[in-house]
Amino acid sequence: MIQRVQTLFLLGVAILMLALIFVPIWQKEAKAGDSLNIKEKEKVILTALNVSLVQSQATTDSTALIYKSKESAWYIAMLTIISAIVAITSIFRYNNRLLQLKLGVLNTVLISAVIGTIFLGISKGDQLLPASQEQDFLIGFFFPPIAIFLNFMANRFIRKDENLVRSVDRIR
Repeated sequence: MIQRVQTLFLLGVAILMLALIFVPIWQKEAKAGDSLNIKEKEKVILTALNVSLVQSQATTDSTALIYKSKESAWYIAMLTIISAIVAITSIFRYNNRLLQLKLGVLNTVLISAVIGTIFLGISKGDQLLPASQEQDFLIGFFFPPIAIFLNFMANRFIRKDENLVRSVDRIR
């Protein structure tokens, strides 16, 4: 039954994982005039698709961004897409709760792999700028842990439904 509460949790997982592709995850910034001989403001930005070293130059009316280097991080995007597909597949397998539970466990493993690859991307970005600069974890960094929690809650309610069906079968 699609109208169950676990459907909302699984839909939340799918939305968060797909949104992760479009939002920045992490950035590290080096300002001009630091002790590292940096003439302009530089920053490293990690998204699900790439790790970019960006130099910003302030002009009179706006700030121009110049990409100095860009490394691909396609593996983060690929794992998030697969995780979203598994969550959506699990929504439509409502008549087979045991398969839903297995897909939930698979999705937890995939989201954990996303977290691992995010830290791999952060280590790549760390090498592009010196280590003494300030870094920020942006909104995308918090999407996978929230998705793991939502996936856990969905599995809990799926298991609850399975136990209810089994208890009714025992009464017959």
